[in-house]
Amino acid sequence: MKHFFLLFIMSIVAISGCATQSVTTMGEGEDIVTSNPLQSLETSVDIQATSDSAEFFIKVKNTGDEDAVLTFTSGQTFEVVVVDENNNEVYRFSTDKMFTMALQDVLIKAGEEKVWKDKWRYLNQDGERVNPGDYKAIVSVVASKLNGNPIRKDQLRAVKEFTIPAQSTAFRNVSVSGKDGDYVVRGEARVHEATFFYAVEDGHDYIIKETVKTANEGAPTWSQFEFEVNIPKEKFPTNGVLLLVLYERSAKDDSIVNTHQVILQEFR
Repeated sequence: MKHFFLLFIMSIVAISGCATQSVTTMGEGEDIVTSNPLQSLETSVDIQATSDSAEFFIKVKNTGDEDAVLTFTSGQTFEVVVVDENNNEVYRFSTDKMFTMALQDVLIKAGEEKVWKDKWRYLNQDGERVNPGDYKAIVSVVASKLNGNPIRKDQLRAVKEFTIPAQSTAFRNVSVSGKDGDYVVRGEARVHEATFFYAVEDGHDYIIKETVKTANEGAPTWSQFEFEVNIPKEKFPTNGVLLLVLYERSAKDDSIVNTHQVILQEFR
C-alpha cells in the first residue's frame, strides 16, 4: 500500500513538472526550451527593394507579458540568405565578415520589438549583379539562449519573397544626403531632351506628386543633376520609408519608363 501511494505521488509530481514547460533534449545533452517565452517572440522581415539595392529589416517582437533577453555567442546577431527561383544561394550576409567572439545580451521588453538592418546591393558571391526577377530571403536571429535557456539558432526565423527590378538605363550613381525632411539628390541621367520626373511616396500615398526636373544635357550623354527635396514633418510615415522614384515619360504614349528608386529616409 505504501509502495502504491509513493508511485501515485511521484506520478503527480512528474505531471506537474511537464505542465510548466515543454522541453526537447538535443543530441549534445542540452535541453532546448520550446515553451511560452519563445512562442511570445514573433520574427518577421520587411524588405525594401529599389533599383540599386534591397534593405532587410529583421524584427523580433515580444508579444508576451515578460521581458526577454537574447544571448549571442559573438558579434553576429542575425543572418540573411537570399536564394533565386531555383533555390541557388546568391547572397549570405556573414560571408567574408569577421565578428567579435564575445557574449552579448539583447533585451527586448514586453510589448516592444528589436530591429536589425542589412543592405544588399544585388551582387552575388562572384561580385556580379544578379538578374532581375523573383527571389526569397531567409532571415534568422542567431541567439543561442533565451532568458538563460538554450535555444536552436533556427527558431527565430522568417522567410519572405521579393522582386529585384531591372537596372535603370536612364539613371546611375544616384545618392541622397540630408535627413528629417531636407534632402539633396545627386546623380547622373541619360534622358530624352534632358527632362525627367520624380515623385516621393511612403508605400501607400504620394508625399510629393510628379515633379519635372532637367539634367545639364540630354541623351545620349550621361549628364549630372542635383536638386533638393523638402518634406514637412507632419507627412513623415510613422513606420516606413520615404521613397524617391525617378523616371521618364515615353515620347510615344506618355507612359512611365526607366524608373529608378532610392530611399530618402527610413522611419522605425
